Amino acid sequence: MNIADLRRHPEQINQVNILSFEGDIYIAELEYKDHRDVLQDVNGGPKRFHSIAELKEVVGATGIKRFNLVFNSPYDEI
Repeated sequence: MNIADLRRHPEQINQVNILSFEGDIYIAELEYKDHRDVLQDVNGGPKRFHSIAELKEVVGATGIKRFNLVFNSPYDEI
């Protein structure tokens, strides 16, 4: 799903998981009732955001209000 699709059908999304990578790359994982999908850019790849605020501004403009921040920490492995 891309931004245009998301604007047309925001009711299909239960929540958006904000996936954090390397401190300044964020990807929106869209959580549906029965599966998950990554928000895509115009080329079909993952849409990258450079801040949580940018992601919430773009995705939040569709009416979606439920976000969850997800990040992996190497400290969990120690």
